[in-house]
Amino acid sequence: MIGDGAIGFSAVAEAMAMGASRMTLLGGQQARTDLGREFGSTGVVAERGDAAIAGVCS
Repeated sequence: MIGDGAIGFSAVAEAMAMGASRMTLLGGQQARTDLGREFGSTGVVAERGDAAIAGVCS
């Protein structure tokens, strides 16, 4: 999920509620990505651009 705001958090929570086994959140503010984990995110990638793509694909 791209973004560590309200819409990103909602999407993470919904995906996990629908049975997703893994959800990666892209965001750069630790306080917000920590909150994203509370909503069910199983991973966090703080990079942007090509580095973010590499982080999600690893």
